[in-house]
Amino acid sequence: MSNLGPYQKITTAAGKVGGIDRYLEIIQKTAVQKAAPSMYATGLGVGAAIGVGATLGVKRWLDQRQADQQAAEEAKAQLVSEIEVLAGAAEDDTSQSGGAGGTD
Repeated sequence: MSNLGPYQKITTAAGKVGGIDRYLEIIQKTAVQKAAPSMYATGLGVGAAIGVGATLGVKRWLDQRQADQQAAEEAKAQLVSEIEVLAGAAEDDTSQSGGAGGTD
């Protein structure tokens, strides 16, 4: 072996498999095969996190919608009550002023 060190090892290995391009393809495939399980697991983790996040988001939205509807119903009931009070007060004013005006 020469004094080229790792370069000599790489060129020798590349020569045995059919050249530098073929040697690089083998290295790339090996790297992908080693990384694929962790990439797959990461993908599952991200997918699960997105699913959980979407589920929680929908639940929060539904809870907020229910709270908004309840608040709207309460506001509607309060408005109806106030309208009834005002209508009753107006009737009282009409009956009192009408009765006093007729006796003069």
